[in-house]
Amino acid sequence: MSFAEQLSSYRANNRSGGLQWQGGGFGLSGAIKGTLMAGALSLGTDAIRGIGHAIVNSADRARFKKLQIDLYNARDHKAFLGQKLYDFYLNLFDTTARLLEKKDLIVHPALDTASAISPITEAFNLLEQQETPSNEDLKKALNLTLQGMAYDPYFLLSYLNLYKMPFVSKKDLLKLVKLFGMEDSFSKKVAEYEEKPLLDFKSMPEETIEDIDKKIIKAKELESTLCYPNISISALNKKRREIIRNAEKEAAKEEAAKRAAEEAAKKEAEAAQKAYEENLAFRKKHNLDELKRNVDIIDKYIKSGKLEPVWTLQKEHNVYAEYALFRYYIDTYDSIIKAGDISKIDKTIVDVIHRARNNNLYAKYLEAYIHYETKRSRSIFRDSSNDDEYIRAVCALADQGVLSAIGRRGAIGCSVNRSVIRLPDTPEESLQYLKSAADRGEVVASAYLGAYYRTGKCGLSVDLEKAEYYLSRSAECGQPMAIKELKLLKEYGASTPPGNCFITSAVCQSLGKPDDCYELTTFRAFRDNWLYKQPGGQELIKEYYRVAPQIVKNIDARMDKATIYTNILEHYLRPCLSLIEQGKNKQCRDLYEKMVNHLIAQYI
Repeated sequence: MSFAEQLSSYRANNRSGGLQWQGGGFGLSGAIKGTLMAGALSLGTDAIRGIGHAIVNSADRARFKKLQIDLYNARDHKAFLGQKLYDFYLNLFDTTARLLEKKDLIVHPALDTASAISPITEAFNLLEQQETPSNEDLKKALNLTLQGMAYDPYFLLSYLNLYKMPFVSKKDLLKLVKLFGMEDSFSKKVAEYEEKPLLDFKSMPEETIEDIDKKIIKAKELESTLCYPNISISALNKKRREIIRNAEKEAAKEEAAKRAAEEAAKKEAEAAQKAYEENLAFRKKHNLDELKRNVDIIDKYIKSGKLEPVWTLQKEHNVYAEYALFRYYIDTYDSIIKAGDISKIDKTIVDVIHRARNNNLYAKYLEAYIHYETKRSRSIFRDSSNDDEYIRAVCALADQGVLSAIGRRGAIGCSVNRSVIRLPDTPEESLQYLKSAADRGEVVASAYLGAYYRTGKCGLSVDLEKAEYYLSRSAECGQPMAIKELKLLKEYGASTPPGNCFITSAVCQSLGKPDDCYELTTFRAFRDNWLYKQPGGQELIKEYYRVAPQIVKNIDARMDKATIYTNILEHYLRPCLSLIEQGKNKQCRDLYEKMVNHLIAQYI
């Protein structure tokens, strides 16, 4: 049987039966009942049968044929059939409505807008006059609104009145709005009412769990009181979980940090105790307490001119006795140099020469050192033969086990310009000599090695603990360089402090002179004891330390740096030194300032 034939059969069956509309209405919180009368929609069976008889069967076959062809050609069969079914039922409804209206069996509800306006407006005014209307006023406004809606349900103000009534379910209200097709105008107007509470809601903080919980409570409240809340409670719950997780992580971090701090404090306390014990062990091992007592005793001998007991202690390998003798004879030598009478040197060291002739190896070391300094003192140009002679003497005495010579051999190799002084040792070998002497307590070697550990020079990595170890031991004996470096260690660590004589230091280094040589010591004393106290002296020193490092850096980058430094010595430093020795400090200042200005013009 074809579909058209089936439809005809269905129609025939319908004709003998009956259809009955089920009447009813809609409710709005139980308030609206029967506003639109179901009787207007109740139809008799005769009318329904009339609709069936009005349809001509012969036309159906043609329509179905066309439908088959269109369906065959359609791309989206589901959409095509859906649209056709919708058109069919729409045409069927329109046809039925026209037939019923023609036979006066259906009456369209009549709208009376004029009658609707008055009660709806009265309800609106009643709601607007009070910020919080009473229950009685709300009930009155509801009855007035419903009264008006019975005349015209397409009046927007009536739905706004219902919106303002707290006991009216927003879900039910939206159903009513949709029923009468008032969504567009209603949503636009309500959005104005709901904008502020939504903005207030969005501005609520979300930083803590307490904030989130308050916001969730508010969100649930708005969901029941607003028509278009557009609020995601799930997002708030997600953020709440994130805050809890983050708080747990932070708590774990804090706990870990607390444990780490406690562990660090424990380790620090253990390290302090260990350092204390190591210090005691160090002083015991190296006899620092005994050394201090020896220092006091030996210093008394030196001050009283009783050198024989000191020489006896030197033979017993007392490291401070060696250093004390060295300082005694070097201080004597320096005083002669300052006095300008070199001829007195031999008479002063006759005791040293005598002991050297009697095969005292340390006396031979002192003799070699003093003769070397005598030959090169006040000299601008280096005598390479003098250098070679001194180096050979130091190396020979070092090979025979003279501790001071071992230390000097290492210090020379680590500190001088190898292009000026020829050495038999590699830098690595020189460092080993220096370490060997320092580890056995040699005072000067300990000072140099400690300084190198502080600054990371001579191939050493910065090690402040080792620096303090060697410097403290040397400073215990009163070694000036060690005292100075130990102070710098405590104040600056491994950094370079202000106060270096950059240009003079560079010149002296180029000539192989140590950091505590006569020239540098004299210039530093001039700077600290005279220039610093003069008007404008501090500013001049400050400016010098600003430009001097760059001058030295630029000179060191040149191939002819040795010649440049020699010229600086000849034209400026030597005359300045002579002026200081004569007490002509102002003339020295003027000349030194002239030198700096000249070097700025040439090398900056």
